[in-house]
Amino acid sequence: MRTIWIVVADAGRAQILSKMEGTSGLVSVQHLENAPGRKLDSELVSDEPGRVAKHGIGARSAMEPPTDPHELEAKNFAARLNHRLESAESQGDYDLLVLVAPPHFLGLLKSELGQGPKRRLSASVGKDLTRLSNSELQVHLADVLQYPYADVPG
Repeated sequence: MRTIWIVVADAGRAQILSKMEGTSGLVSVQHLENAPGRKLDSELVSDEPGRVAKHGIGARSAMEPPTDPHELEAKNFAARLNHRLESAESQGDYDLLVLVAPPHFLGLLKSELGQGPKRRLSASVGKDLTRLSNSELQVHLADVLQYPYADVPG
């Protein structure tokens, strides 16, 4: 029996669900939290930005951090989630992969995908569905969860 893994995520949390061929429900595999993804900028950086001297007497300007702290945390979470997907794919835990996330985070997830999960990716949905129950998710994702949605990539 083939298994689809559905990853429903945003920058602050992810839920991995499983649907086996011939079954009707979604089964929770794992729930991951990214607490730093929900913090304020002031809680993510250790101090205020540095200052640089401007042309002129006594004029100083705050330096912007090179990377937005929330963006960095989102990228780190996407990398952590993809490490989990690579590990599971190498163990044969799933045959097909569906990613569901808000468009920006979906882009981060897809850019981090390793070769194994990339081969298994059968659909991606650019929506934030993280607050839906499993039964609501099944309704929203019915078209991508039907067998045979796609042949097993290979």
